[in-house]
Amino acid sequence: MVRWTTSIRSVIIGATAVGAVLLLSSFAYASSGESEAVREHRVGPGDVTTSWGYYGVTPECPDGERLVYAVFRGNIVSPRAERPSHPGELWVSDIDGENQRKVFEGQNTVHNGFGQSWVDNERIVFRSEGAAYVLNVDTKEVEFGPFDGLIPAHYAMEGKVLLSRSRHGFYELDIATGDKRKMESYDGTITHLQYAPDMRRALFTTEGNYHLAKLHFESAEIDVFPDWKPMHFQWFDNNSLFGSIAKPEDMLGVDPQEHHLTEVYRWNLEGEIIEHLAGEGCHPAVRADGAYVAGETYYPWEKYDSHWTDHMDKEVSLWLYARGRREPIKTIYTHDFPHIVWETRAHVNPSFSRDGKRLYYNKAVSEDASQTFYYDLTGLVGPMEEEETE
Repeated sequence: MVRWTTSIRSVIIGATAVGAVLLLSSFAYASSGESEAVREHRVGPGDVTTSWGYYGVTPECPDGERLVYAVFRGNIVSPRAERPSHPGELWVSDIDGENQRKVFEGQNTVHNGFGQSWVDNERIVFRSEGAAYVLNVDTKEVEFGPFDGLIPAHYAMEGKVLLSRSRHGFYELDIATGDKRKMESYDGTITHLQYAPDMRRALFTTEGNYHLAKLHFESAEIDVFPDWKPMHFQWFDNNSLFGSIAKPEDMLGVDPQEHHLTEVYRWNLEGEIIEHLAGEGCHPAVRADGAYVAGETYYPWEKYDSHWTDHMDKEVSLWLYARGRREPIKTIYTHDFPHIVWETRAHVNPSFSRDGKRLYYNKAVSEDASQTFYYDLTGLVGPMEEEETE
């Protein structure tokens, strides 16, 4: 999770505050009379597949005025193992979905769109055809790149773009100066790279995307945990991360007698589970103040080593949870198009808005198309907790 506040610092709210928020959200939900049609809004052209970026990464620019999303035309359906690349586009709209316009044409897999995120209010970073780009969405000009072979991290922070290349190492691009420097060499694989909120460390997966690793920028040390990673991990704050449990054995910090498969937990940086956050959630997102969690139906496994297609008829749902609760506040949607989600990898990838009043997500609308939506959370959630000062 990225803390999309002014300083990007995280807030850990106490039990008393959580209880108050739960009471408020329960009352608001009970008294809310808005219809689902009013709450849910589609963004982007209606006759194509569209996609937000990575799970947990808001599609909003820093000032909250615009959105960025990917568009894929034609047939995108494919077996999971193939992961083909498709011609695609990046589009920008106003925050209400109006004033839609194409800003880039390229090619990428449907999985996580183009991995697009905002660098500032005018520029986005993304990957296309195996290269990283930084594009000005107003001029439609590529300002930096293409950087062949480099993959951008899940998100940029404070004008800095973290980049990586497996078997080579880590790089950082400074938008203010245009300087790209190599930060550290690394001879392993690098995937799912993410800055810590204070930008002093990063998390990534290595050894075939199975093991979690920490990179300390000041000391240049890299620590690799021996056990299986938390699934779809993200930073919770500077000292902890969150994700979900995929398997009962050999997974970081998991006690099969205490912890529940498919549910969302928080780990400290020593690999210990320190908090249960929510019920089932495959690609979870946590609101910036930590008070709410969104997560969807888990991968269609009966158990971890099951074949994917054994349970591919499982419906896909997206839920909203209050922190620490196993039962959801709200089922945002349920659909019966699991193949495009799991085989084509048009994943749900939820994220919260910067003000905490919206939930963004991808939703399959047919057997061969998935589209971008947001859901108005007014009356379902409490207000954002104020950021603490250090």
